[in-house]
Amino acid sequence: MAAPDAKLDLAERERLRNEQPGSDLEQRLAKLPDGHPSGSGYDDRAVRPPAGGDDNRNAERLEPLTDAEYAEHLADVEAKLDKARADGLATDVQHTIDPRRALWSDEREPLHDSIVMDLYEKAREVPCEGKAILAGGLPGAGKTTVISEHLGVDLSHYMII
Repeated sequence: MAAPDAKLDLAERERLRNEQPGSDLEQRLAKLPDGHPSGSGYDDRAVRPPAGGDDNRNAERLEPLTDAEYAEHLADVEAKLDKARADGLATDVQHTIDPRRALWSDEREPLHDSIVMDLYEKAREVPCEGKAILAGGLPGAGKTTVISEHLGVDLSHYMII
């Protein structure tokens, strides 16, 4: 058998996998509640509002965009953003008072201060230890579940943005 720190060859890994009743991941997957985004039966299609614009959550399901549809959607969004910038609608253009766009207007500065103070208040009990966890993913993908339940992290020690 190989040294403890050596990589197991493929045959050895397969043998070990077959000897065990199920991997840790398989056991955790089996414990997930029905409808969990990481579960095998999860339906990840978005809900389509019915004709007429009423947002009824029991409406028929919408298939994900194809690559071509996504490319078309992305091009449309980028074109609209480019037009907004060209029309001078960017926040830094509308609400700054200097040519470098670094000084916010008297109306805008209190709003920014309020946002920052709200964040500090929300994090009042969070220890200031210089630690951070970055997790990205779609809403409901299980970021909080993985961090708190599977990694055992106490989220009260972190500010969630």
